[in-house]
Amino acid sequence: MKKRKWGILSVFLLLLAACDPLTMTSRGKELLGTYVLTTQSEFGSWTEIYSVSETSVTYKGGVDEKSAETVYTGTVRKVVFDRFNGEETQPAMNLPEGTGYGHFGYMILELTECNNEGTGRPGMFNVFRFGQKKDGTWVFTQGYKNGSSDENVYINRLFGTAEEAEREITAKNGYFGYASTGFRKQKQ
Repeated sequence: MKKRKWGILSVFLLLLAACDPLTMTSRGKELLGTYVLTTQSEFGSWTEIYSVSETSVTYKGGVDEKSAETVYTGTVRKVVFDRFNGEETQPAMNLPEGTGYGHFGYMILELTECNNEGTGRPGMFNVFRFGQKKDGTWVFTQGYKNGSSDENVYINRLFGTAEEAEREITAKNGYFGYASTGFRKQKQ
């Protein structure tokens, strides 16, 4: 009988360990969905779309929702709520400290699809930060720092392990210069 108890317990623990962190909390479920933001400038309109699932994040951009193309997709490797990596207090440098967020945190993503090296390369790790503002809109950003010595060439400097990305991709180290704000969750 002892062997059987350990067998069942082992299967339970294995299944529990395999569960994605987003499915384990109500905060994770709040984050799941598709978010859209369209902005206007002297150059015209630009639409950004983030799709957050239990296992991945996809970011698309284009002049409108219909023409938006995938910029990157990443597999979620880690999710942390109620803090940003590097013990930082804001998602990006263009936002004032103490803005106040309800749900906030970061994810470590392993990139699986990238439109160019300015975004990253498949197999590399990046940090995706998120925050829900008091008005219900969301802030999203991902780490970017030009790793090229040529100022006219853009190559996002990312890392080969999740641990390196979590430690090194911080505003203090020159990432997260900008975050897009005002995303609204689309009704399913």
